[in-house]
Amino acid sequence: MKRSTATIDRLIALLVGGCALIGGLLVLGWWAEIGFVRTIFAHADQSWYRLAPIQSWWPWLLGVVAVSAVVLGMWLLLGNIRSVRTPSLELPGSGPGGVLAINPAQIANVAAAALSDHDGISASASATREDGVPMLNITLTARPDISLDQLRRLAYATATDITGATEGTRLATRFYVRYQSVER
Repeated sequence: MKRSTATIDRLIALLVGGCALIGGLLVLGWWAEIGFVRTIFAHADQSWYRLAPIQSWWPWLLGVVAVSAVVLGMWLLLGNIRSVRTPSLELPGSGPGGVLAINPAQIANVAAAALSDHDGISASASATREDGVPMLNITLTARPDISLDQLRRLAYATATDITGATEGTRLATRFYVRYQSVER
């Protein structure tokens, strides 16, 4: 998720949560017969609340609020499910004659395939973008008899190869290790 999307989500959650909290406290204050809460509600024109739904502008207001809520909801939904795929990375050496670019997803797949060539290890990989930084996520699944030290060495060698191949770009690599269940 992009940082701007997360910030907007948090602001909306804070706004909605704050309104719900204040409304709930006011209702509890009314129920507990707290003086200043009763004073706040005493200033409200109760006839307005009774007559507003029969006014000619009421359906229009509800329509505008409903359409606005649907548009805002769809905008938030699309912002949260939008793909965070990593775009191609431009390599040093690109110039007016052409652009040298690599696809991080292909690098991740090649690294996973190379790691899967080792006996007792399977690997899967994906490329994402986190906080604007392209990220390769590689998951190693190993038999229980393979040492963690061996997996660390393989991960380090793979990360070194990736760094060498993508020198001059901002590409981070993260490894996850899973062990298969022990058979009884």
